Formats: sequence, structure tokens, C-alpha cells
Amino acid sequence: METEQPQLEQETVHDLAADDGASNLVKISLQPVADSNLTISGSHTSLQSLTPSDKEKSDRGHEMMQSSNKHQSVEQFEKLKLENELKRKSKALEEKQKQEALAFEKARIAKEKLEAESASKERALQEKRVKEEEHRILVLEEQRKHMEDFEKEKLRLKMEEEVRKKEEMRLKEAEAFARLEELKRKKQEEELRKKAVEEEKRISDELVRAEKLKKQQEAMAKFEEERKLKLMSVEEREAYLAAKEAQRLAKEAAEEAIRLEEERVQNEIIEKQREQERLLLEEAEQEQVKLRAESAARREAEAAALASPPADHTENGCCAQSKCSIM
Repeated sequence: METEQPQLEQETVHDLAADDGASNLVKISLQPVADSNLTISGSHTSLQSLTPSDKEKSDRGHEMMQSSNKHQSVEQFEKLKLENELKRKSKALEEKQKQEALAFEKARIAKEKLEAESASKERALQEKRVKEEEHRILVLEEQRKHMEDFEKEKLRLKMEEEVRKKEEMRLKEAEAFARLEELKRKKQEEELRKKAVEEEKRISDELVRAEKLKKQQEAMAKFEEERKLKLMSVEEREAYLAAKEAQRLAKEAAEEAIRLEEERVQNEIIEKQREQERLLLEEAEQEQVKLRAESAARREAEAAALASPPADHTENGCCAQSKCSIM
């Protein structure tokens, strides 16, 4: 029975150490107790040959030693148990902290990965927006260039149409002016012709009247002459006829001089008419030359205006502003 008790205590200690998951250090620390129990057991075997009184004393000593060893073993066991519990809790806490740190690290990595993915998506979205904005700006620039070219072409066609209309108007004005000048010239020629006809008619009428008056005077003179000749003697008649012949010759000379003077005056009138017609023609030609020079000057000015770039009143002047407004 006494031999079995240390063995039972030893098994209990080992079971407690095994149940609590004690380490090798705990087993090593319990080894002296086991050795002392073995020593006591050996001593107890050796004391079986002693006397009863010695045996009783030996048993009491053995019990006291065993109780002391047991107390020390229990204290040591409790101390080791507490240390093991502290180590277990520390290890559990450390394991928990490691798990928490690992979870935090995983969460941090996941967060960083999520943030990186979000940043990558944001960068991709920003790059897409930038590319779309650049494409939109390029499209707007192309549209602006097309509109600018369209406006320039429209302005060029408008200016060409205005030049064409001005040229047509100028030609119409020149034709109208030429027709007016032609009408004026014809009117002046007609007036001169009428004046010439009237002058010729007046001269002819005067000549007819003069001829009629001359015939009347000649008839009266002849009648008077015949009456005088009947009353004259032969000598008086011869003298009278001689004087009459001299008077006739003088009269014919005077009439010839008058005829020549009339021809000269008529020639002067014709020359004046021709000179007036020539002057009118020269004035018309000068006016035509002046009109042609003015037309040429206008065409040169219009060609210079077409050649020079027109002022940009479209979106071209606001290109930078439109880009700023777009951005």
C-alpha cells in the first residue's frame, strides 16, 4: 500500500501534466520527486528486516519525508501549472495577436489591393476621359476648320457674286450711258440737220422771194423801160442801152459776188456742223475711255480685295476661347 501511493501520486502528476498539455520542462521538474519516491521505496524495502519499533519510527520518518516531498511536489506542480497556464495564455495571446496581425495584414493588403485597383480604375477612367476630351477637342477643331473653310468659301462666293453683279451693273450703266450718249448725239445731229434744213429752207425761201421780187422788178423795169424807150430819140435810146448794159454787167458782177459770199457762208456753216459733230464724237470717245478706265480701276480694286484675306469674324478669332470653354 505504501509502495503503491508514491506510484499513484507519480501517475497523478503525470496525468495532470498530460491533461494540461505540460511540456518536457514540467516532466523534468517532476523527476526529482519521482526519484525521491523511488529512494523511499527502496529504503522501505530495506527496512522490512528491522524490528517493529524501528520499523514504526522508520515509517513515521518515511511518512514525514513523503508528506514533505508531496507538499513540495504539489507546490512545484502548482507553480509549474501556473507558469504553464501563463505560458499557454501568453502563447494564446501571442497566437491571437499573430492571427489579428495576420488578419490586419490581410485586410491591409486587401485594402491596398482594392485601393490600387480603384486607383488603377480611376486612372484608366481619367485617361479615357482625357482621350475622349482630346478626341472631342479634335472633332470640334475639325468642325471649326470645316466651318471656317465653309465661311471663307461662302464669303468668297458672295464677293464673287457681288463683283459679278457690280460688273453687270457697270456694263448696264455703261450701255445705258452709251445709249444715252448715242441718243444725245443723234438728237444733236437731228437738231443740226433740222437747223441746216431750216436754214436751207429759209435761204431757199429768201431766194424764191428775191427771185420773185426780182422778176417783178424786172417786169416793172422792162415795162418802164419800154415806155421810156418809146418816148426817147434814137441817140437817147442808144445811150440808155449802153448805160443799161453797163449796169447789167455791174449787177451780174455784184450778184456773182453775192453768190460767192453765200457759198462761202454755206461752206462755213457746213464746216461748223462738221466740227460740232467731230467734237461730239471726240467727247463721246473720251467719255467711253474714261468709263473703261474707271471700270478697269474698279476691277483691279475688286481683284485686290479678293486676293487679300478677309477679316475673320467667325469662330476662328474665338478658337482659344472656345477651347477654354470646352475645357
